[in-house]
Amino acid sequence: MKIIEEQLRRSREDFARAQAVGQVGSWRLDVRENVLTWSDENHRIFGLPVGTPLTYETFLSVVHPDDRAFVDARWQAGLRGEPYDIEHRLLVDGQVKWVREKAFLEYDEAGALLGGFGITQDITERKLAEQALREREERLRLATSAGALGVFEWNVLSDTAQWENERMYEIFGRTRAEGTLSREAFYGEALEADDRVAFDRALEAAMQPGALFSVACRIRRRSDGQQRWIEYSGRFDLAPDGSPLRLVGVIADITERKATEDALRRSESERAAQQERARLARDLHDSVSQAIFAATMKSEALLRSSEALPQRDAESLEQVCRLSRGALAQMRMLLWELRGEPLHEIPLAELLSHLVEAAESRTHASIERRIEVDEAFPPELHVAVYRIAQEALNNVARHAHARRAWVHLAGSASRGRLVVGDDGCGFERSVVTKGHIGLASMRERAAEAGIELVLATTMGEGTVVTATWGPRERTPSRRAVSAR
Repeated sequence: MKIIEEQLRRSREDFARAQAVGQVGSWRLDVRENVLTWSDENHRIFGLPVGTPLTYETFLSVVHPDDRAFVDARWQAGLRGEPYDIEHRLLVDGQVKWVREKAFLEYDEAGALLGGFGITQDITERKLAEQALREREERLRLATSAGALGVFEWNVLSDTAQWENERMYEIFGRTRAEGTLSREAFYGEALEADDRVAFDRALEAAMQPGALFSVACRIRRRSDGQQRWIEYSGRFDLAPDGSPLRLVGVIADITERKATEDALRRSESERAAQQERARLARDLHDSVSQAIFAATMKSEALLRSSEALPQRDAESLEQVCRLSRGALAQMRMLLWELRGEPLHEIPLAELLSHLVEAAESRTHASIERRIEVDEAFPPELHVAVYRIAQEALNNVARHAHARRAWVHLAGSASRGRLVVGDDGCGFERSVVTKGHIGLASMRERAAEAGIELVLATTMGEGTVVTATWGPRERTPSRRAVSAR
């Protein structure tokens, strides 16, 4: 007898230990007496000391208030023969617990309910893990949504891709009906050919233990054929032998970021170039420009006292003065260009004067200038008039072989005329059509500013370039060649 009692005791202890380890309590309910009996583990789960009088109402009092109606309804349904296998919350010492309960009911021979027994499993840890997983998934969803990220998985062995969110389809311009892209299809339909080598190298490098897959490449979107920049980030799962099994990662459309970076690089490059031009302008102004200015002053001083010099020497000295003045004028224009000073902020009279002095230094012609303007010109017109005059005077110096030339500017912003002419050799009309003497450049400038450009030339009698804007009356000209 003692042995049997000892075996029963040990059996009860083992059963209690098993329940504690498995966090599974048991209970029995006598419906007729309304007596509820719990195992020790059930008492622990519900937070009630062993020996506490137990009834169905005692059980309900520990159920979370928000779940009591649900639990009671399911228990009543269980009494009518429906399965009782539910999950719900408890409120124990102010802390929420999750439990799973399952009941097995007993009936007498007449079918009357006697009671039942069941189990209570503490599933709090599982529920917390599920909640944490849901929160992580939600954070991932928000992150991919906010960051415009597509999520993918690529099975290396079967070369099949699984796209985890709608963003993947948007990036590649595909519908769900069109499906995902295998590696072969990705290469053939989407990836730009010039980026294939870099993509393969990134894949190969990522197939090493602990390595990340990271590469930026260009694709052609299926829906509209537009080129987009995308960036892959991910990691391979490797088999025990080191062979790749699958690649999991995200894709971001970085087209706008790339455009911003390119614009920034261009801006930085332009800023560096501008700084270098400014440095060169300072150096030229402090050295070469000052030297030319000093040479000009000295040569003009010598010219004023040249009465005693032989005529040939006096003519040579005059030529030196002419060259010095022209070089100084050219240097000033070069400094304006190097510094990037807005040409429309420099008065046209000053600009044209320097152009004339620079042209005179390169030709034997005497160039007359007459400038009569009533007001400042708008920037586009201002610059166009200057560039047309510059190109016309360059042609005088290079090709005209003239004895006399002239630059006349008259009018205002609303109506005016620029005339640059010479009495030189002129040229054949066929030469104009071949784009010589910078006519194409002048024509473009004129068109941009709304200027009508007319070139008149006669072999042996010279050339006249006329730029007109605003309301005007046409006047006949000899062999006029419209530049428009």
